[in-house]
Parts: sequence; C-alpha cells; structure tokens
Amino acid sequence: MSINNFIISIILQLIYVTDAGQSLHFQTIRSCAKRAGILKSFHRMDHVSFGAVLGEDKKKFKTRSGDTVKLSELLDEGNKAILSISLVLLLHF
Repeated sequence: MSINNFIISIILQLIYVTDAGQSLHFQTIRSCAKRAGILKSFHRMDHVSFGAVLGEDKKKFKTRSGDTVKLSELLDEGNKAILSISLVLLLHF
C-alpha cells in the first residue's frame, strides 16, 4: 500500500468551506472521486457553502486579484459591529 492510499483510507470526512459559487466544482470532485474509487461509502465529503463576501463597492471579492481583506480584519469588523449592537440593546432595555 502506498502512502497516498494509506492517507486516503484513514481520512473519513472532508469538509470544504467556500462560497456558494463553488458548489458545482465540489459536486464534480465528489462524483469523480467516487468513480475513481477514491471516495468510498464510509467517507464523507461535505461542502459547506456561504454567500459571497462583498467589498465596499458591493462587488464580490476576487481572491486572485490580491485586493481582498484579511480574515482577521473581517472578523474584527464583525466583532465591533456585534459589540455596538449589543451595547445599544443593553442601553435600550
């Protein structure tokens, strides 16, 4: 048994998290992996999709352009928004 076959046989679940625009891509990968005998009945391969992340111009980020926001900055912005909403709710009640 090669190391690649060994690694494939011990992985039981694959989870891909990408925007919804990639769903057809992962359906194709799953189908090809099953047909090639790589993805067995005991394996799980799940695609967790989310909506597109938009920039200030309301257009989808294009990761290949290199103009995207860092995840840490995006999370910081989300945390600040949640804190400000929480503060308003606490002061209101």
